[in-house]
Amino acid sequence: MEDITKVEAREIADKLGLDEVAGKHGSTGVCFIGERHFREFLQNYFPAHNGKIVDIENGKVLGEHIGVLYYTIGQRKGLGIGGVKGEPDTAWFVAKKDVQNNILYVGRGEEDEHLNSDSCTLSRLNWVGPRPDEPLKCFAKFRYRQVDNPITIELSGDEATLTFDHVVKAVTPGQWAAIYAEDGRLLGGGIIEKTYYKGKRQDI
Repeated sequence: MEDITKVEAREIADKLGLDEVAGKHGSTGVCFIGERHFREFLQNYFPAHNGKIVDIENGKVLGEHIGVLYYTIGQRKGLGIGGVKGEPDTAWFVAKKDVQNNILYVGRGEEDEHLNSDSCTLSRLNWVGPRPDEPLKCFAKFRYRQVDNPITIELSGDEATLTFDHVVKAVTPGQWAAIYAEDGRLLGGGIIEKTYYKGKRQDI
């Protein structure tokens, strides 16, 4: 079948009178289960275990979380630590999750570099069509509704290395990255394995 974009597919569906398809929105929430309260959904399958919320800069315990699995990298709302006595009045965000020890690390401020990355690796790579033998300039999307990020990708078996044209915040290991051509065609995707910033691994 000829390669077409999602927009073109909807236009074809509209011409064929397939109103339900033409007007269907992209998927949101957890795929295949519909719109639900994410934390409540997870609690049905992963029991909560309270743990420490720790300042990633100085190791100070700031509060208690209800389970690291219920938080996402970059999350700012719902941390329950608000203003901390003796600390600057800036927003806190999830910077790192230590699942094994059940510790949630947080940082603060818009300029904090703990969320930054300039490259990452992918595992379980799924590539559509001919595989490039040389580094390829294209685009990556790291989360739903995020703008396309210009990157260079190098493939190696079922893995890939992505080098970003500019710094990207909150690229999260364990989530999927989707790779697109400049014309919007999906090229492939894989699971984000490791993230780096200025040559240093960020996710450990």
